[in-house]
Amino acid sequence: MSERCFNCFQEKETAGPCPHCGWDGAGQEPGFPPALKPGSILNGLYTVGRVLRRDSTSVTYIAQDYQSGERVTIKEYLPEEFARRAEPSGAVQLSSDEWREAFTRGRERFLQEVKNLAAFREDPCFPRIIRYFEENGTVYFVTDYMEGLTLDQFLAHQGRRLSPEAAGKLLLPLMEALERVHEKDLLLLNVAPETILIDTKSPAKLIDFSPAPLPDAGESLAVNQILRHGFAAREQYSRSGRLGPHTDVYAMGATWYYALTGKTPPDSIERGDEDELIAPSTLGVPISGEAEDALLRALEVYPQRRFEDMKSFRLALEEGLKRSPDPRKPRQKPAEAERAPGAEPAPAPEGERPHARRRSKALPILLIVLALACAAVAWYMAKQNGLTWQDLPRLFRTESAEPAESPEPTESAEAAESPEPAESAEATETPAPTASPAPTASPAPDESPAPDAAEDLAGTQTDGGETP
Repeated sequence: MSERCFNCFQEKETAGPCPHCGWDGAGQEPGFPPALKPGSILNGLYTVGRVLRRDSTSVTYIAQDYQSGERVTIKEYLPEEFARRAEPSGAVQLSSDEWREAFTRGRERFLQEVKNLAAFREDPCFPRIIRYFEENGTVYFVTDYMEGLTLDQFLAHQGRRLSPEAAGKLLLPLMEALERVHEKDLLLLNVAPETILIDTKSPAKLIDFSPAPLPDAGESLAVNQILRHGFAAREQYSRSGRLGPHTDVYAMGATWYYALTGKTPPDSIERGDEDELIAPSTLGVPISGEAEDALLRALEVYPQRRFEDMKSFRLALEEGLKRSPDPRKPRQKPAEAERAPGAEPAPAPEGERPHARRRSKALPILLIVLALACAAVAWYMAKQNGLTWQDLPRLFRTESAEPAESPEPTESAEAAESPEPAESAEATETPAPTASPAPTASPAPDESPAPDAAEDLAGTQTDGGETP
């Protein structure tokens, strides 16, 4: 008995992988709330197929327009926090009435984002929206189905990272597309490698595109944001965070970083004065200093330090990509960057390593401890010889400290050099004392220890990465 493949929608005879497209049914766990069952009909026109993607607020399916036979993509508003699926109708219901107001607001916002997307229907960098409709107590919208790989899938499949030139061909057009979004006072807030689709037949596209309105001055943007760790800007983690074009600038900068290095940047919320972001050149990326400076500025944690808009970032990056890489040594981010959590990059130049900085900070402490130890030894020696604190300086005094030339030594000096103090006392009562000649002690040379030589730390150069 034949059955239908819910990826390519062709008939197949066996229960195994589809002989037409190779899909074997993997990745179709029901999830919660459960997705629509394959074969469900929507809007009286579309046969629902397998799940393509899902996040905290929506599920995206592949489907077929049974009139034209063309495959399409359908996105359903399905917030996992407070929605559930009724069986067998497939209707979306609330887990509790207390969520009704939140669900209604979210559904209206989802519908408004769909209407915003319709303004870019003819833009080659975005999926073309076909229609939207309400059904099953929620909202759906339909776009063209696009075959290809997302950027993260592409890099994993190729097993390598992109060169700056290849990344520019892929990402610079998307930056121009984001400029067009910002010109309409909208934000994307969802740029990441998994939302960029690479198709050999057309330019790269930004998928999962749900533009949100730009907030007025002094206002924050209250939306159900999808926080993609490593790509979401710091202000997206706060309800009072000031969102703007600079927020999309950060996400695009993080995507550039991922494309060039093959590594996800550290979470923006975990970055600060002790920044753990490693400069791309330190990881062996052959990039000019000007291009790297532009990229690192886009990745600044604090919004006021970033580019204010996407155009400024793009122009600085384009200018930097025209320059040749600096062959002398890797550049470092102003806030010294080291190893990112979970990453195993080639070692940074030794002069920039954390242990070298800790050693330089510990040197004054070691000197203080050494001085205290010397003082303790001196005090112990003084006590053994019956001396007091006032006598301690004499322990460190040498003969050179005494005057070498004294015309007439005083009686106290003679008494100090007399082996028997009692006899010298009797000598002071004789009418004609004979003065002993002044001793002529040769001064000891003044020797001071030579300072230790400073350690010369040599940097190490990482190997360059492959380019496709």
